[in-house]
Amino acid sequence: MLTLIEKILFTLTSLASLTAAWFAVNRLTVIIGQGQGQPDWDLAWKRLGRVLIKVGTFQPVFRFRLLPSLFHAMIGWGFAFFLLVNIGGILQAYFPNYEFLGSGITGNLFRLFGDFLSISVLVGTTFMLVRRFIFKPHELGTRDSTQLNLKARFGINRDSAIVGSFILFHVGSRFMGESFKIALLGHDAWQPFAYSLASYWSGLSEWALIIGQHIAFWLALGLILVFIPYFPYSKHIHLFFAPLNFLLKPVRRSPGELSRLNFDDETIERFGASILKDLGWEQLMDAYACIMCFRC
Repeated sequence: MLTLIEKILFTLTSLASLTAAWFAVNRLTVIIGQGQGQPDWDLAWKRLGRVLIKVGTFQPVFRFRLLPSLFHAMIGWGFAFFLLVNIGGILQAYFPNYEFLGSGITGNLFRLFGDFLSISVLVGTTFMLVRRFIFKPHELGTRDSTQLNLKARFGINRDSAIVGSFILFHVGSRFMGESFKIALLGHDAWQPFAYSLASYWSGLSEWALIIGQHIAFWLALGLILVFIPYFPYSKHIHLFFAPLNFLLKPVRRSPGELSRLNFDDETIERFGASILKDLGWEQLMDAYACIMCFRC
C-alpha cells in the first residue's frame, strides 16, 4: 500500500523511534540497577504460570469498582490484540496484495476480532476519559494533605490525557483505514462495524479512498512511533513493570514491608535510606509498577 518514499520514511522514523526508546529504557535499567540487592530470577519461573493468568484476566484490577474495571479490561484485552494487528498492518503496507494470516478462516477470525476489539477499545477509552475529566470521582485523586510534588500532581492527569488521546487516535485511525479498504473492495462480512462505516464512503472516488488509507496508516502507525519513546516516561510503563514485579518481588507479609535490618553486620556504616541508591531494587521497581489506581 505504501509508496517507495513512504516505506523509506517509515523505516527511518522507526529506527529513530526505537533508538530513542532504547535510551529511555536504559535510563530505567540504570536507576533500578542502582538499588540494593539483586533479583532472584528463579522466582520468575516458579511464578510464571500464575502471573500469566493474573495479568491475562486483569485479576488485580477487578478487586474494586467493577464497572470501571470492566472498561479497563476492554481496553487492555483490545490493546494486547493490537500488537498483532499492528504487525499485520505494517506487513500489508510494505508488501502489495499481502493478506495477513491469509484469506481463510484464520484471517477471517483475525479481522473479526480486530473489528470488535477496535470498538471495545474506543468505547472503553472514551468511558475512562469522561470519567476522569468530566465526572472526576474522588477515588482518582489524592488528598491535599498528601505530600506530592506539584509537577507530579499535574502530571498524573496530563499523562492520562496524552495516553487516552493516543489510544483513541491510534485505534480510531486504524478502524477508519479498514473502512476505506472495505469501501474499495466492496464488502467484508467479517468486519461488521468497519463495513457499516464503509457505507458512508460510497460516494467517494477510488483515489480519495486510497488517500484516506494512507492518511489513516500514518495516523495509526505514525502515532505508535511517537508514543514508543514517550512510553518509558509515562506512568503507563506499569504495563511492563507490573507483570515483572509480580514475577520478581520478594516474598512479603504486606506490600509495604521493608527488608530486615541486620544490626550485627559491622560492615554496614549507615542504616536506613537517605538517597535512592539506599533503597532496594524492588522498592525502586515498585514505583514504576504503580499506576496510582488507588486500589491498594
